[in-house]
Amino acid sequence: MSAAGDTAAPDARSGLDTAGEWREAFEGQRPPAGEGNTLALRHGAYAAVRLSEKASETADALLPLLPVYSPSDEPLLQAFAFTLEQLKAASTALEDPSQRKDRLRLSQDARGWALACLRYAEHFGLTPRSRVALGLDLVRGEAAKLTVTRLAALAEREGEAA
Repeated sequence: MSAAGDTAAPDARSGLDTAGEWREAFEGQRPPAGEGNTLALRHGAYAAVRLSEKASETADALLPLLPVYSPSDEPLLQAFAFTLEQLKAASTALEDPSQRKDRLRLSQDARGWALACLRYAEHFGLTPRSRVALGLDLVRGEAAKLTVTRLAALAEREGEAA
């Protein structure tokens, strides 16, 4: 825009004429992509905005599966769900044999996301071993609570006897 507020003339190379209508500027020129196009999208494993929407649904699906949950776990649950969505998108892309080139980095990232998902699952008690450990921790916690309660009761009795 100029200082007077006039709009600048469109660049002739863009294919837009002075009225803002698209016209082919050279042979073979494609029309501009419309809003919401996915022409540059390859697999979506790095598309944070798109994955965030799906991750929210995944987190909601995971929530009832968690043996123990506190609202303070929500950020970690969201991170888990987001990483699962990245892994799903990468897995889909890696299954397509026509897209093998330029997939080395995606394959490496997918391995990292798989390991991260396993760690998240262990944190939330979603693996057999982590459920056993969580059960032992809960039992130990209850035992410690009972021991403290018994010690407090003994101290109270000794105080009354003295």
